[in-house]
Amino acid sequence: SLALHMSKSSKGGGKKGGQEAEKAKDTFQAVVLADSFVRRLAPITYEAPKALISLVNRPLIDYTMEMLAASGVEEVYIFVRSFIGEFQEWLQSSHWQRTLKVQWITGADASSAGDALRQIASMNLLRKDFLLVDGDVVSNFDLRKLRQTHRVNKA
Repeated sequence: SLALHMSKSSKGGGKKGGQEAEKAKDTFQAVVLADSFVRRLAPITYEAPKALISLVNRPLIDYTMEMLAASGVEEVYIFVRSFIGEFQEWLQSSHWQRTLKVQWITGADASSAGDALRQIASMNLLRKDFLLVDGDVVSNFDLRKLRQTHRVNKA
């Protein structure tokens, strides 16, 4: 099963809508795989998803979102296949919905990152280049430089 949950809506129309559509084509997007498709942390992940495991009193996904926001990412698609209620609760209590355009995508049938990406691709949500990142990344790497290098090299 597959579902898209939008936290903010976008409206366009007229001349301004055309400008917004052009800007939307170059919006820095990211896909966060909130579920792990491996079981290295079992049995811990039987009760909570890896991305919501706490590190210094914050869930790991907070660090991922912080890196994305600091790198200029504007839209984030969070792919979740289990623990959907826990992730929704986390997002409601965080400030990320007010900071970024966050959309949920749920796909209980996905058994790999490839399955998740195929489901997302079938929804035609991604424009141009996008980042794919696991929901448990703790880093302060500025991804803008990576994006720029990717574009310069036409990778």
